[in-house]
Amino acid sequence: MSSESAAGAVMRRALPSAMAVEALEAGPWRDLLPCWTLAGAIEEAASRFPDKAAIVQLDDDAMGSPRLSFAEYRDRIFRAANLFRRGRGDAEPVVAVIMPFLPEAFVAMWAGGIAGRYVPINPFLDVEHVAAILNAAKADILVSVPPERGRGVWERLDALLERVPSIAQVWLAGADASDARCFEAALGREDSALGFVPATDPAGVCAYLHTGGTTGSPKLVRHTHEGQLFQGWLCGMAMGPEEDVIFGHAMPNFHVGGAIASGTRGIVYGQTIVTLTADGFRNPAVMPRFWDIVRREGITAIVTAPTTAAGLADAEGDGPASLVRYTTGGGPLPLEVARAFDRRFGIQLKEVWGGTEFHGILSFHYDGGVPPRLGSCGRVVPFHRVISAVLDGNRFVREAAADERGVLIAAGPTLIPGYVDPAADKGFFVEGGPDGLVWATTGDIGMVDEDHYVWIYGREKDVIIRGGHNIDSAAIDEVLAQHPAVLHAAAIGRPCSSKGELPIAYVELKPGARVAEGELAAHARAKIQERAAVPVDIILLEALPMTAVGKVSKPHLRIMAMEAVGRAACPGRDVAVEEKGGKLTLVVTAEDEIDRARIDRIFAPYTFTTRIDLAGAFA
Repeated sequence: MSSESAAGAVMRRALPSAMAVEALEAGPWRDLLPCWTLAGAIEEAASRFPDKAAIVQLDDDAMGSPRLSFAEYRDRIFRAANLFRRGRGDAEPVVAVIMPFLPEAFVAMWAGGIAGRYVPINPFLDVEHVAAILNAAKADILVSVPPERGRGVWERLDALLERVPSIAQVWLAGADASDARCFEAALGREDSALGFVPATDPAGVCAYLHTGGTTGSPKLVRHTHEGQLFQGWLCGMAMGPEEDVIFGHAMPNFHVGGAIASGTRGIVYGQTIVTLTADGFRNPAVMPRFWDIVRREGITAIVTAPTTAAGLADAEGDGPASLVRYTTGGGPLPLEVARAFDRRFGIQLKEVWGGTEFHGILSFHYDGGVPPRLGSCGRVVPFHRVISAVLDGNRFVREAAADERGVLIAAGPTLIPGYVDPAADKGFFVEGGPDGLVWATTGDIGMVDEDHYVWIYGREKDVIIRGGHNIDSAAIDEVLAQHPAVLHAAAIGRPCSSKGELPIAYVELKPGARVAEGELAAHARAKIQERAAVPVDIILLEALPMTAVGKVSKPHLRIMAMEAVGRAACPGRDVAVEEKGGKLTLVVTAEDEIDRARIDRIFAPYTFTTRIDLAGAFA
């Protein structure tokens, strides 16, 4: 590991302009870091900053601040790596990590990547879904917390283990020391020096990250040492590369926003991470005390989902204190949220864009005193290319014209080698892309302007198709979010028998706000220039469904809309929606064969799939 560190220091030079990026790209990207494996990077950070705080952990009241130095961090990681490797008879283990925001989560993740591979998993998925991910990864070690820790899949640990026969060892962080599964006690019995030769190939796989799919067929991407470390460097350049940065950790560790933008970035740059309690912004104490936490801990930078920024802009609090960089990711940043945040706190929100399949970000707003271009996700990151393309399936046809929206495809060093299941690669990699590079689709519709700024107009699957007319759902979201009473808005296509889809919008109001659907509809009609894009219905919900990273879950809303269509067409019938392979099926229960034929005629004009079951058929 010391030979890796001899290459030099981390490149921290600011990138104020396109010229600076071009100068950087004139050299090899491998010169950016002194080492390109997880073990080497952790050793390097501990050698350079042994006594500096690597992680500061706030307690459940967002008050206490236990600190873990980089030297202690390395020792725990290496002890855990020895534990994992020895537990599998020196074979490379697959270590599943299902935990809250705790230092032990990062310890288990990096140790798993050094000893073999780690798999961070959303603890709020149901047991069947988590079991499917574990089985797809062939996980043999599980690190979690005791069932009494609170809400999470660990509450059903026994049921989970019954479904995953490959798990041979279970370790529980925070368990009583007398429990044979106590993770901390087990680490105390291991040596702090690695007892095996860690990976030396930077292109070697160190992690599997879940990125969608279905309960029956989850999609796992293969992450490499160099991909994660390169992205750690990119995220630092985007969010502050200085050694004295203190970074608020609020994105979940099973997402690249937590694992890479927080965890790996902290190791690469030797920066301190402040974890905003074990539950992050799910903890009700964090939002109202956020600015007090920033001031007390000296937090200078943070990345969150746009919905969190919207909540802070509308919550009590007196301002930025030490915070100078606020980055949003994981979903589109509404213009009104960015403007409101700037007006209130004097901080310009900077949006990044990327994906798990690229280990993290593909664009960010460079430093240099230039305000971010609102509506854009920033410039393409160094050493990568992004273009808007016209595709035939996944075959490259041509680059989109300047005034034409296409699918954004990308190439560069952080592109993953593929999925755990190679069958998923076919729909991801682009055939026949330009310049002999390996290209892959991002699934986003957008453009890249002459200054290399990326503009996103929505996901391919978020386009509403009304009678053959393509409607940008994000444009509807943006208009509704401008209304002063609206906290979150999300437009989707509701199935229609004659038009295919009609635009509708779900809206969550700000706390204490009151507004009628009619007023919101009038606001939309006045602001949306494209008449076909005006929502035919606006539905107020107490809270919009959110993903685990804090962005609105449009797939959940599509299910709600389809169920509503089914119930309206067949009142009194049992109606449900099943999702498999990303495809929705409306399931309706008929009373008899005559009723089945009638229901079949009702839904024949619709474009979605319908399954009609007979009542009592499976009794």
